Amino acid sequence: MRCDLGAGHGGGHGTAAGPTDARSADGDLFGEQRLIDTVVRATATATGYPAPEALRRLMHALLAHRDHDLRDDATVMLVEWHPER
Repeated sequence: MRCDLGAGHGGGHGTAAGPTDARSADGDLFGEQRLIDTVVRATATATGYPAPEALRRLMHALLAHRDHDLRDDATVMLVEWHPER
């Protein structure tokens, strides 16, 4: 899976099915769109969080969605690219 993080950001993410297939207690899937929205919101220009903080926020959102009880893998890779460095 790939995600364009928006103007001014270079990067993307990869994930196993565990995070997107995680279901809440009432059966609601975490889903790809929620994963993308969480990452984009954390890395938006106005917020400006670096990749490690965006990943931390994603994992907290996933844990909260599952009521802190993961039953599958939660493999996520977030890449941040800075061409000017």
